Amino acid sequence: DFFLSGENNQDAVTGTESVSIYLRFGWMLFLALRIHVFSWFKGLVTCTNGLVSILTNISVLSVRKGTKGVDLISSLCNIYQTSEDDLLKMIEKANTLIIGILKKTPCPASECQTEELKNIDTDGLTYFQDLVEEISIISSIRILERDYEDAIHDRGELDERMFVNEEDSLFGSGSVSEGAANISGVKRKYDAMSSPTKKITSPLSPPGSPLTSPVKESSTPSKIKMPPPATPVSTTITTTKWLRTVIAPLPAKPSSELEHFLSSCDRDITTDVICRTQIILEAIFPSSAPVYRCVVGSLLSAALMDSIWAEQSRLEALKLYYRVLAAMCRAESQRLRNSNLTSLLINEIFHRCMLACSAELVLATHKTVTMMFPAVLERAGITAFDLSKVIESFVRHEETLPRELK
Repeated sequence: DFFLSGENNQDAVTGTESVSIYLRFGWMLFLALRIHVFSWFKGLVTCTNGLVSILTNISVLSVRKGTKGVDLISSLCNIYQTSEDDLLKMIEKANTLIIGILKKTPCPASECQTEELKNIDTDGLTYFQDLVEEISIISSIRILERDYEDAIHDRGELDERMFVNEEDSLFGSGSVSEGAANISGVKRKYDAMSSPTKKITSPLSPPGSPLTSPVKESSTPSKIKMPPPATPVSTTITTTKWLRTVIAPLPAKPSSELEHFLSSCDRDITTDVICRTQIILEAIFPSSAPVYRCVVGSLLSAALMDSIWAEQSRLEALKLYYRVLAAMCRAESQRLRNSNLTSLLINEIFHRCMLACSAELVLATHKTVTMMFPAVLERAGITAFDLSKVIESFVRHEETLPRELK
């Protein structure tokens, strides 16, 4: 629903809906952002921020109105539960993309006298003249189509234009020249399948099982308002918030408490632990990644973006590792009533498993699809059996870990 027009024209005879070409333009601009900016890293949070950044250029919301007008950025962050700092960075990249590919000239929104910005707080915003005018938007879509075709020609990836081009698209279909796209029967089928009146019967379910038995409505209306069901996006936003607010502020080195335990072994192993951590996390999150092409204009190259993501992920996993390791040492010291934990802290496999757990949690938080299980285990030099010995203890000693990650 990011780019669906607010004006849905209903056809009384055919029952079809129409969506404007803003959907097609927004989706193609998002695909360009994925190719040129996201590159190898295509986490769900990054994609969500990308979609919202595109939305700022083609949509005006009438919410969160302050003394200077609608705070567009704050409103979008509130609606889609994104980080304002992350969104602002993504908007800069989206603006640079529009300049580089569509050759649009930007200007400070505060200097533009247009009807669209009448009730908007324009401080810090960039405005592109005629970006969403009908003639301009059709031309822009054609440019983005050609750019996308060039990008995926030799990569053998899924053509994601199918979501707005195909007859069976859940979004809609139709050519650019039509100016609108018709929602096909697939959407109506989806709506019918998702209807609460429909029953889905499992072939393995016995007669009269909860899957097939009708649910009787209570005669007494419930006063308890159930929260909306979790979605992949809402879950990822929740876990990312934990990573950003709890883990990110931590120091990227052993705490004084952890250093005490490391130095209290039969010999000081602080340097060994730090060195091992750097080597293994570098193996899990290498600085260099597959490079497909360089981006246009002044945008960062794909390799540089991958390097930034790898560095960020290494840092997050590093901080989480040190935090949980300190908690484990504290608990073990209290149990043994001794600060000398040599037998535990000199165990190479133990540290590798701890680092693998930290890396897996970082990847799970961002819903990263470029490194699937058991890639982390292979790079850490351990087996699934090794990891199984540590997982429960790792989760138990990180009390702030969100339920979605346990």
